[in-house]
Amino acid sequence: MAPSRSIVWAPIPCLSSLFPMIGHFGITDSTGIIHDFGGDFYVNRSETHTIFGLPSLYSQLSETYWPTISDEEWDNAISMAMAQYQKKRYNFFTNNCHHFVAAVLNMLSSGEKRYTVPSLIKKFRLGKTVKKMPE
Repeated sequence: MAPSRSIVWAPIPCLSSLFPMIGHFGITDSTGIIHDFGGDFYVNRSETHTIFGLPSLYSQLSETYWPTISDEEWDNAISMAMAQYQKKRYNFFTNNCHHFVAAVLNMLSSGEKRYTVPSLIKKFRLGKTVKKMPE
């Protein structure tokens, strides 16, 4: 199971081999269950994998950045984003897994910070918290 309150990354077959910076994002709830936007009207929910398989990297979101967010609030934000994205069509460029994770973080940030796809990728790929998934 993935660590709680984390962004997870899984390689996309073929595409990630050619462009290693491209991959699939998901976000975990307070118990470590992975949620990821997987296609038209579908949000995957799994204890172990994304729609592209097991995540290979994760970035646990520090409680210092989210000190006042309870587990219930965290999980409610994921549930609200899931309800929205289960009504949306998938588009590789304009409405994808990265947008789903950004939507959850924007719900949690109360307008203090606006998460975008580029800021999310930068935070994940350049952050010091990137680790391999526990075995």
